[in-house]
Amino acid sequence: MTSRGQRVDSGEMKNNKTRYLCMVLRVAEILVVIKQTVYYWIKKGWTAEPGMDDKNQRIFTKVELNRIIKLINSVVKSSKKDR
Repeated sequence: MTSRGQRVDSGEMKNNKTRYLCMVLRVAEILVVIKQTVYYWIKKGWTAEPGMDDKNQRIFTKVELNRIIKLINSVVKSSKKDR
């Protein structure tokens, strides 16, 4: 896990062979944000709507999570350049 304002490492996902699935709360924990932030990103279209499981919970794949991590890292990187 990282602290706010730091780049996110996708190393937590390396042990999974094919599909890495996690719910919004786990995505929020990995990205060090609250889950409402993840819902906000989905609502704004900053990240694609993830698939749903049989309990109607949003489930992110490894690809979707990597996309969000790249987005966050690019924002953090560009904000550091502005300083």
